[in-house]
Amino acid sequence: MEYKVSCNQIIFYMRYFCCSGFYIKGGLYLDTQRAKQIIESKGVIEVLYGDCPVWIESLNGDVANITYMQTKNKDQVPVDKLYERKNNINTFIN
Repeated sequence: MEYKVSCNQIIFYMRYFCCSGFYIKGGLYLDTQRAKQIIESKGVIEVLYGDCPVWIESLNGDVANITYMQTKNKDQVPVDKLYERKNNINTFIN
C-alpha cells in the first residue's frame, strides 16, 4: 500500500512531534536548558541551524549567538530553531 504525502505535510508533522516533546529520526530541536548543557559540555555535540553546522557561542534568553562552522560568520537565532543531531537515527527520546 502506498501513501502520497506532500513535503508540507511532512514538515508539519515533524514540527508537531518536535514541539510536543517527542523527538524522532535522528535528533531534536533544542530548548534553552539543552543549549546551556551543550555550551557547558566538554564534548563536541553536532548542532545545526537549518542544514548548516553551527557552534553555540552564548545564550541571551531564548536567543543563541552562533558561529557557522563553514563560513565562520556569526548570527543570532532563536534557540528553538537549533537542531541537535543524534548519532543513532533510530533513537527515540521522550
